[in-house]
Parts: sequence; structure tokens; C-alpha cells
Amino acid sequence: MPFTIDTLIKTGLEEGWTESESGFPRDGLLFLQPDRIREAASWTELSDDAIADCLEVSALIQSDPALQRLAWHIHRRLFVLISEAPNMRDWPSVIPPLDHLTGALYLLLALSGIAPMRAHHGSRDIPAPISRLNCRDIHIWAREFKTLGQPLEHGFMHDFAPPRWGLHIRGLSWIVRTLRGAILRIGRLQFIHAPYRSPYGAYRHVETGTVQILSELGNRFTDEGWKARDDDESARPSVYTEQDNKITATPISADGKAGQDPITLDLKEWNPILTSGDPILEIHIPEDGPMDFDSCGESFKEMVRYFPTYYPGESFKAFVCGSWLLDPQFQDGMRKTSNICRFQRECYLYPVGPGSGRSGFFRLFTSDDIASLPRDTNMRQTYLDLLDSGGLWRGGGMMLFPEDLDWGSQVYLKTHSA
Repeated sequence: MPFTIDTLIKTGLEEGWTESESGFPRDGLLFLQPDRIREAASWTELSDDAIADCLEVSALIQSDPALQRLAWHIHRRLFVLISEAPNMRDWPSVIPPLDHLTGALYLLLALSGIAPMRAHHGSRDIPAPISRLNCRDIHIWAREFKTLGQPLEHGFMHDFAPPRWGLHIRGLSWIVRTLRGAILRIGRLQFIHAPYRSPYGAYRHVETGTVQILSELGNRFTDEGWKARDDDESARPSVYTEQDNKITATPISADGKAGQDPITLDLKEWNPILTSGDPILEIHIPEDGPMDFDSCGESFKEMVRYFPTYYPGESFKAFVCGSWLLDPQFQDGMRKTSNICRFQRECYLYPVGPGSGRSGFFRLFTSDDIASLPRDTNMRQTYLDLLDSGGLWRGGGMMLFPEDLDWGSQVYLKTHSA
């Protein structure tokens, strides 16, 4: 059956198609104009050959009314209907009329979101250098697409040869969150204002300032203190009871392990400082060079300093992150002076589930042929050594509280309790 636009929109793009058709701009799609493309790309650090691929796909779209309708429909879903975040999971990775330029279409559409993002940032008094830094994420993801191709379950694959510049759906999905204002990069780190959802609460002693993390009900832990797989019947369930203004629960040490024996906190002496639903700033660490320890600390401090300006009337209680980089087992094999080990030691860690046991694998390697994988860095060596010994990489979570930041030294926190 020949390809038609009607068959295309049934591949995950059909939602809102009728409304997009009726609202097609009478003066055409300005974001397809070459000067608009070059202006947007100037905010991203995209190379000349990447811009050339965007110009090529733009010319192809402008020559075909059906593709113009498609480009408008996607742009409208991403950047006009801001209140409705589209589900992009089933969007096609290859569009037949575009073939090897499908990724370039998604890159072009990401560029079309820069002007709306700049307007949004302007309304929040976010300065242009920060807007430009946030646009850099487009270049980071486009570079991954050009270098590695489409992400698969066991690595990456180029759909076409030679590789072209563009974006895969996973990259576009993340970038759109930045362009729609849900993610803000300040310095080395990205921040997402969101409710706290991890199954752990944090409490502070009213006199000493000591922080203690407690597990909620529903977690299961191994004897070593790791969060267990759901099907591990030998794992012990978490404890949590509240009675007479006291909480008895499974404690979590600052290095991310669950204790075997429950502890009791008297709520006359301990105040809750982070519970489910509280506003937080989720952290993401963009794949953009070394995770420099001092730069990360400056990001935390800058976000605290400017949060009231960028998010007027809002608040947050903690910085929180879940990442493969927060697996405390890195501290067993990596140098203590490494950025990741120093970062972990400044935070309150908590355990997450083991998943496949290879958390972060495809952030370090591009294939799963373990015998041939490089061991050329301390992190890669540590990672493969643990797998060779039968261990599991689990990732981890962290909390860091803004009131504890040390503004006068090169550490993050004024105090830290293990």
C-alpha cells in the first residue's frame, strides 16, 4: 500500500490531528525559513553540517504540502499546546518520505522551540546566557544521534549510512521538557521543580541538626542493606509505625544502606523535613563533560540564590536525584578524589531497586559484548570489575538540603552525619 499522510498519523501522531489541520497558519511555517533555522541554531553550538541537514529537510518539507501539515502538527503539539504534554513514546523513528532525514526533522522541530523557550525565560527574568546554556542540550543529544544512532535494548544502531545529524525520540522527549520550561540548567546541573515521590522520609534533630532518613512501608531490603528485587522472598520488609508521637522505622544510613534494626524517633525532638508530595528540585547531570565537583557545588548555590526570581511564589525543600552515578559501590573501586565519589560523600544517599543489575551500562559503553569492552578509565574498570565478580549495579538516590549548603568553602555541606 502506498504511503499517505493518513497512514503516518496512525503511528502515534494521530492525537489532535484534526485541530492541527484546522489551525494551519495562513502565512506558512516561519520556523522552516532558512534564516529562522540559522538564528535558532546559533543558540545551540550545532556545527555547520548539522545546520545543513536541517536546511535540507526543511526544503524537502516545504516542497510537500502533506509534510508541511505534519511538521506543523508536531510543532503545535510540542510548543503551542503547552498545557498538554504529548506522549511521544510511539512516534515513528523513520518517516518514509524523509527516510534518512527523519532525525533531522526532529532536530529542526527542536530548533522551532527555542523562540518559545526564550519568551518563557524572559517572562521569568532568566538571563540570555542561561537560555543559551539550556539550548546546548540540543547539541548534546544531536551529537549522540550522529555518533551512535538510535537507542536499542542492547546498544545503538544507525538506521542509515552515512549517519546524519538529528535527534531520536528519546532525545527529543527530554529536550522538549527544557524547551517547555520544565527543566532549567544552571551551570553544570539541570533542575526540575516537582513533587517528591521516593519512598523515604527525612527528619532533622531540633538541637543537633542531624539528618536521619527513614524508609516508608513497601520497601524490601537485602541483608547487605540494598533494596531487593520484588521477587526476592528472602528480603526483609521495611518497618514503619507511628504511635504516641513517635516513629519506629527502618533507618537509612547516609551512604545509602538500610539498617537491619528499626530505630525510633521522638517527633518532639525530630522535625520532618522531606515527606511524600513535598516540592523538590530534581537533579539531572547532562552528559556534557566531566562532572566537576566544584562546578556542581556552584550550580546548587546559584539555584538557591536565584530560585525566588525564576520561580516566584514557589518553594522547594530539597535537591533530590536518582541516577546510575549515585551507586555507592563506585566508592569501593574509584579513587576517593574522583568527582563522583566526592559528590556522593556530600549527599544523603538512599537505595533504589537493582533493575537489570546494569544501571548506567549504556552510558559507559555502546555495546554489551563485555569481553571486548574498554577498561580505559577508572570508572569503566570499576564497573566491569563488579560485573565480573557477579555483582549488580543498582544506581542510587540522594538528598541535599539547601539550608545545609556551605557558602564559604569548596564542600557542599556545613555538616554531614553518617
